[in-house]
Amino acid sequence: MKKIFLFLFLAEMLSVSAGSQSLTLSNSEGVVPNNSTITPHGNSGTDEFIVYAYVTNNAAVPLTVKVKKVELHLTPGTVNTFCWGLCYNPDVYVSLQAIKIDPGKTDSTDFSGHLQPMGISGYDLIRYVFYDEANPSDSVCMNINYAHFPVGIENSGTDTFILDASPNPANTHILVDYRFTCGLTGNIVIRDLTGVVWEKVPLTGNSGKANIYTGDLKDGVYLYSLIEEGIALRTKKFIVRH
Repeated sequence: MKKIFLFLFLAEMLSVSAGSQSLTLSNSEGVVPNNSTITPHGNSGTDEFIVYAYVTNNAAVPLTVKVKKVELHLTPGTVNTFCWGLCYNPDVYVSLQAIKIDPGKTDSTDFSGHLQPMGISGYDLIRYVFYDEANPSDSVCMNINYAHFPVGIENSGTDTFILDASPNPANTHILVDYRFTCGLTGNIVIRDLTGVVWEKVPLTGNSGKANIYTGDLKDGVYLYSLIEEGIALRTKKFIVRH
C-alpha cells in the first residue's frame, strides 16, 4: 500500500513539474488554440459584441477555474465586460467566482466576453486567461480582437493582415501573403486542431510571401496564425492532402 501511495505522489509531482496544461478552449466552430486570436464580425454601429468560449478540464481531478481579463489595447470611450458565472463591471479584471469543472467535462455556458463600441471607430484587443485557482500557472488564454470600424472599411486597427494559404488543400508547400506593423517582428505558426505546434516560420521582413513546407504533415486540417510580437493576430485554416 505504501508503494502505491508513493507512486501516486511521484506521478503527481512529475505532472506538476512538467507544467502540463489542464485546460483547453473551444467554441461553436471547434478548438481554440492557446493564445490564438479571434476577430468577431461587427462594425462601429454594432450595439454590442458578444464572444463565447467553452472551457474543458482535461485533468484527472476537478478544477476550480477563474478568469482574468487583460486589456492589451483599448479605444477610448468603449466599454468592455465579461461574465464567468456572474457578469462583472468594467473595472473588474479577475472573476470573483471560481467555477468547478469536473474531470473530462466542458463548461459551455458560463463565459462570455462583451464589448460596446459606443459608435466609436477603432479596435479593442483583450486577452482572457482561464486558470486553475489552486495553480494559476496552469492556464489557457485567448485574445479577442473587437474590430469596430464603419461598414465597408476592412481594418483591424493595425497594418496586419494574412491572406488565404494557397494551394488549399496543400501537398508539399503553401504560400501565405502577410504584412504586419513596420518595425516589429513576426512569424507564422502552424498548429493542428489540438493546438500542437508543427511549424514556426520566422518572417524576415514586414511584408512578403511565406513559403512553408508541409510535406511532413499528415493529411488533415491545420491552423496557421500570424504572430506579431508574441500575439496571434490572425488565424485561419488549411488542409493538407498528399
